[in-house]
Amino acid sequence: MTYDRALVGAPTPYIWNLDLSSRQHPSEPAIITMSDTTSWSKFTLKVRRIEAALATAQASPNDLILVAGPPNDTSFAAIIAARNYGIGILPLTHNQLARSSELVMTSVTLELRGDDVIRTLVAPCAAEPSSRYPPGSGYIAYLSSGTTGVPKIVRQKRRERNMRGVAVMGKYGVGRDRGPHLMANPTFHLGTLGPALYALECGNAVVIPEQWDASSFAKLANDYALSSAFVSSDQLIEILKVEPDMPPSFLSLQHGGSYLARRLKEVAIDQFGDGLLEFYGTSVGVISEISGHDWLKHPGSVGRPYPGVRVRTTAGCAKGGLIIEHRPVGNAPREIEYPGDIGYVDEGGYVYIEGRQATSADALRIQNVLSEEIGIISAVQMSSNATLHFAMEVEPELLENSINAVQSRLQEEQVPVKVDLYNGRVFPRTESGKVSIVETNSSWSNRLVLEPIVRLKSPAAYS
Repeated sequence: MTYDRALVGAPTPYIWNLDLSSRQHPSEPAIITMSDTTSWSKFTLKVRRIEAALATAQASPNDLILVAGPPNDTSFAAIIAARNYGIGILPLTHNQLARSSELVMTSVTLELRGDDVIRTLVAPCAAEPSSRYPPGSGYIAYLSSGTTGVPKIVRQKRRERNMRGVAVMGKYGVGRDRGPHLMANPTFHLGTLGPALYALECGNAVVIPEQWDASSFAKLANDYALSSAFVSSDQLIEILKVEPDMPPSFLSLQHGGSYLARRLKEVAIDQFGDGLLEFYGTSVGVISEISGHDWLKHPGSVGRPYPGVRVRTTAGCAKGGLIIEHRPVGNAPREIEYPGDIGYVDEGGYVYIEGRQATSADALRIQNVLSEEIGIISAVQMSSNATLHFAMEVEPELLENSINAVQSRLQEEQVPVKVDLYNGRVFPRTESGKVSIVETNSSWSNRLVLEPIVRLKSPAAYS
């Protein structure tokens, strides 16, 4: 099937839902994996059958059910069915489940197993069906990535009423006149599942590769005439390296999850244009977004908070630890979150993130400066005493340039600093594609895994 990229058809925003996709385009693809394709009619039928299975099991309003397996038509159908039915669902890959099995099994009350969810529904609860929440009031729970600690289960807020559908916003590259969305990193995190589920509900097929692979990114974009995709910052860097001449074919290439050096952001905007859209969020929810065009006016910003979301700092208007006041749901009080990020909000309301709160002012400054150097993939502050210690991954072909650039920077430092440089992407990463800071610290700080290619020091570190 071919898709027309032209921005024609119904104007945006407009309301769309799964039933409209099934009725108007029953034979077109809804979910595309590398081994199978599921049409809208078959996908909708699976959603309805899972809803019926939940009713037969008399699932309780307070149930959190689990569906374990790879992202595919079954897992997406189970997510939509649980939300339609009015209960919570926790989707996990097998790797996520293995990493957090003790945490998950103490939280989950109902499990959906295997490819045939309907046939293997187990452990029914005894609640009366009439005691469940209204249809459409279910929610999704996510396992946080665990970048800076142990993963935790984060539950979305319930909707108070059934929704007729979703608002189709053209800036996200979705709509019936647009191509599919690529779930580039096939894992169940807020940043990977959220955009894919939204695109699906807007009537766009979702393409799911078996695993992340930067070298096949351009081929997938061309083969499926993709209109949108979501990648982590690390993955965006890989794309810029592997596909430097890739044309700006995406209407919306979305990224987020971690800091992206300004020089790399400028390269990405130059390559993908205003369709490059950055999200800033926490484990609880998405806070803001910023387009490439807006970023060039406010370099380094992650955008203004969404309506209803408030961002301030522990230092008032000055730089400090961020405090997030999430949008209230119904009559519930605002949820206040301290995400551990350091930043500030400018006079125009734009939010800037500069690092993690656990770091000192010197550590924050040095890490940001060194991250801007050519060839640096990632920079992690390691546990240390008086001497600041950083571990950095470097692009192999730029190793010599990186060594010279970092050494030159360190010669200007008045504080004791040591930097270990490693060749290529060697640090452990979470399934969401981010460097696992806690795992890197536990292994690399004691040189338990690899010796650095070189260790550099500032003059003060020798005294």
